[in-house]
Amino acid sequence: MQKIAKDFGPEWAKEHLVPKVLSMARNSHYLYRMTMLLALSLLASIVSHDVLVSHMLPVILSSAKDKVRTQAEALMLTQYALAGLGKSCFT
Repeated sequence: MQKIAKDFGPEWAKEHLVPKVLSMARNSHYLYRMTMLLALSLLASIVSHDVLVSHMLPVILSSAKDKVRTQAEALMLTQYALAGLGKSCFT
């Protein structure tokens, strides 16, 4: 996914990939929501700072409260996604 986003560019990723990935946050199956966090961490280095802050960050922060299979998994993946955002914001 990261390679596709790099090849097509940040604007394309914002229009086509980010909405699809963010829609997984509403899925009732926890594996979709966990996959969404991993995908967001990969896309963080591609999309603009505005997309990170206005679209991705709110979903990542709300995922910290997600009642997934175990709270430890939710916390770990939320931290992983935030780490990806942090790298993008400060580079």
